[in-house]
Parts: sequence; C-alpha cells; structure tokens
Amino acid sequence: MGKIYAHTYISEEVDLRCQMVRFLVEESDGYKVAFPEEQFKDDDAFYNGYDLLKTDDAKKVGEDNDGFSKWETWQGELDDDKKVKLICYLSEYPIYNIIFTKNGEDIYQINDFRNLYSFSESALNKLQSAFPDLDYFIFK
Repeated sequence: MGKIYAHTYISEEVDLRCQMVRFLVEESDGYKVAFPEEQFKDDDAFYNGYDLLKTDDAKKVGEDNDGFSKWETWQGELDDDKKVKLICYLSEYPIYNIIFTKNGEDIYQINDFRNLYSFSESALNKLQSAFPDLDYFIFK
C-alpha cells in the first residue's frame, strides 16, 4: 500500500473549504471513491466532490515563516498497482501553496497558487510528470 498526502499552507481567516482534493481508484466496473464515505461528514454536492478541508477534519501541523498555517488536509492509502485519478477543486480564495507527499517524500509543490485560473498547462504537465503512477489530474 502506498500513502499519498495532500498538504496545504493557508491563512487562518480563509474558509478551509476553499480547496478540495478527491482521489478515485479504478475498479473493474469503473472509478470508485478511494476511501470510505464515512470519512466525510458533509454530503458530496459541493463542487461535486468531497470537502477535505473541513475545520473539524483538517489538522494543523505547522506554520511557515510568513505566518501561514500548514494543514494536513487529506491522507489515505492506495494499492500501488491501482490507476488513480486526482481531482483538485479550487476556488478564488488565496492559497499559499499545495504540497503533495507520497511515502513520506514531498513529490511536488505548487507555489503561489492564487486561484483556479492561474494554473498553467506547463504546471499541470510538471505535476503529472511528478506523479507517473497516477492516471491523470483534473483541475476545476
């Protein structure tokens, strides 16, 4: 089993629901949500995805030099041989950066990600290259 983490640095005053990350695992009858739905207290209608930054679920794990808090926003285990889709839902709220970590190592970091419109094609290509074991990424 491989562990994949999504971390984000975010200012205290921003609604923690401004970023969501959803993992889907390929099964014989299609893609399924990777982890038990009981993990999520809210319904999945918000942006048609799972709210993984709820204040009661996110765990503050540090702070950077600029006063931004680091939140451990999601954690789960995946079979290494599974194809996986990662879907990131991002709103217009300011997000300092997002760090994806797998098996204890920082795999890729998006810096100064201010809103969903600022995510460039080249950045997406870099992120996909950093996760060769993931099927593909969708940013909405």
